[in-house]
Amino acid sequence: MKGTVRRIAADAAMLALALALSIAESFIPVSSVPGFKPGLANIVILLLIYQFSWKEALLVDLGRIFLASLMTGRILSFPFYMSLAGGVLSYLAMLLVKGALSKVFTIYGASLLGAFFHSLGQILVAIPLLGTSAVLWYFPLMGLTSLLTGLATGFLADRIIRTRVFEFLRISGR
Repeated sequence: MKGTVRRIAADAAMLALALALSIAESFIPVSSVPGFKPGLANIVILLLIYQFSWKEALLVDLGRIFLASLMTGRILSFPFYMSLAGGVLSYLAMLLVKGALSKVFTIYGASLLGAFFHSLGQILVAIPLLGTSAVLWYFPLMGLTSLLTGLATGFLADRIIRTRVFEFLRISGR
């Protein structure tokens, strides 16, 4: 029972952290790439995939997307669908790397592919919602920036894991 309560509390804290990072990054002004966000919440998703379980990572990822959209008044809007598609594809890519491709890629590879697939998911949703494939011209810029931010989030997640904070707090799923 004590372990279950600790785990639920840890999941709630991770959801709160992902949500706070997601909302906070919307205030970061980036003028060179319209709609760009650094993907700081993906640090939390990476930590969950690598230190907890895929189920907890999925629940936190979806919870963050829905709650952030609800809190910012964007639920069921164009940005919501782009965030949902990007988040789901990113999650699946990171999970694939952690599972089937773990002998080939590290957490850095998971983060890089996750960031790239997030951009891809957004483009795939934007095409039918906007009714034009012209947004494909934007993908190279999105892809490049996502690889840079993916590298940064992978580095941060790796550093957090190396501190062994989850073992210290006795909340790791491993």
